[in-house]
Amino acid sequence: MRLAVLDVAPIAVVTEIVSSFAGTIVVMTGTFAGCARALAVLRELPRERVEWVTAIGFAMGMAVTLLLVVVDVALEIH
Repeated sequence: MRLAVLDVAPIAVVTEIVSSFAGTIVVMTGTFAGCARALAVLRELPRERVEWVTAIGFAMGMAVTLLLVVVDVALEIH
């Protein structure tokens, strides 16, 4: 039974790290995309342009989030 516990511990650690980063990425990209889409709709842009603006919002959200995650990991104090 000891081996089963040793096998689960590293998987649990990886899952915890990935889930916190993944949650951050999902929230930030969704926020950026939602704001970009709302602004595009409020400016009454054509439908094709709204889709492009939403995609750009997702890309910017992902870039900003990855930058924040990298900075957070780099500056983490042990």
